Amino acid sequence: MAANQTKTSYDLAVVGAGLSGLTMALAAAARGLSVALVDRVKLEKMALPTFDGRTTALNISSVALYRQLGVWSHLAAYAAPIEQIRITDNHAPQVIDFISREVPAVRDAGLAMGYIIENRHFRQVLQQQVLAEKRITVLPPAGLEALVQHDGQVMLTLTRLADGAAQPVSARLVVGADGRGSRTRALLGIATHDVDYRQSALTFPVRHAQPHGNVAAEIFTPHGPLATLPMVGQGKDNGHISSIVWTRPTKAANVLMAMDEALMLAVLEESCAGWLGGLELAANRSCYPLSLQVVDEYARGQVCLIADAAHGIHPIAGQGLNLGLQDVAGLDALIAEQLAVGLDIGSAEMLKRYQTQRRSQNRAMIAATHGLNALYGVRHPVVSAARRTGMAAVQGLTLLKHGFIKRAAGL
Repeated sequence: MAANQTKTSYDLAVVGAGLSGLTMALAAAARGLSVALVDRVKLEKMALPTFDGRTTALNISSVALYRQLGVWSHLAAYAAPIEQIRITDNHAPQVIDFISREVPAVRDAGLAMGYIIENRHFRQVLQQQVLAEKRITVLPPAGLEALVQHDGQVMLTLTRLADGAAQPVSARLVVGADGRGSRTRALLGIATHDVDYRQSALTFPVRHAQPHGNVAAEIFTPHGPLATLPMVGQGKDNGHISSIVWTRPTKAANVLMAMDEALMLAVLEESCAGWLGGLELAANRSCYPLSLQVVDEYARGQVCLIADAAHGIHPIAGQGLNLGLQDVAGLDALIAEQLAVGLDIGSAEMLKRYQTQRRSQNRAMIAATHGLNALYGVRHPVVSAARRTGMAAVQGLTLLKHGFIKRAAGL
């Protein structure tokens, strides 16, 4: 719903209208709460292909959340299923294949182990749902200037970007979903722990001669991981378009960004060992620096952090947004418990439970992605041989592979 110029008090305020923020607003509204949603950028601008050319991987846990919110039926048409994940170490003969249908828990859910969606379609669908929800007020683009907690309320001071006017808003609970550079987090005085990977990820879609067969490939090259992710295509592109996430040292990534298209595609084909056949660039290249960012505190008083405002991880396992959506689901469950017994949704005790639950679960994935990136970044031949021996062993251990699939699927 568009901004109501006279309303200033809400049950919940969400700062940040990215994918996690939009989802949090929908979840809160589904509980009957009034929600204010604010971002520095207009929603329609964030839905443009030029704003974010990336794709997102959703696991079964995330799909379940969108089913609960009645959104999955609108997203499904844009979601390419991942029926198989194939992992190789620089095209050595040792391969690990994770196949959805081989795992009873995944098969019984009637879903694939994951889905790939273009962010522009993802944003458009969520934005449409938010704008149609009467309990959600989308405020004009504004910057967050101050947060003051007093007498069971959080007072937000916003400055509208269009005219510089102040816009006061109050809420019982404030959720910071404003990303790695979170203004909410800064105003709370919560420090971050950062690791610069000195890597960047090139992302772009390609058309390819061979069908992807709903297979996602993760190729660990000596220079960094390269992922090919199946996408939904229209007409002749159906089954023949994939998203590339190509991690390289930042200097090398910059060279690839500046490289002639034909030459860059030739390097990519060689890195893919031709498994998709001939490649054609389907949209412009984008490049994003990679780093690890974590916090010790997820909440202070009646304000909490979710998603990238609380944890930014390496994309090596495609779990970044899934962690953020698990934050949403966890917070939503606690809010439901509070409402069921008539307690305050901004309770500091509730937010302590949120912090305890989500911090421990997120740290496990953070450690896994950080360690995996470090392991495959070692080029020593002895280490490479050990990795490949380990991969061959995992390929033969069905129960272990099933456990990996269930974890990645969020089961």
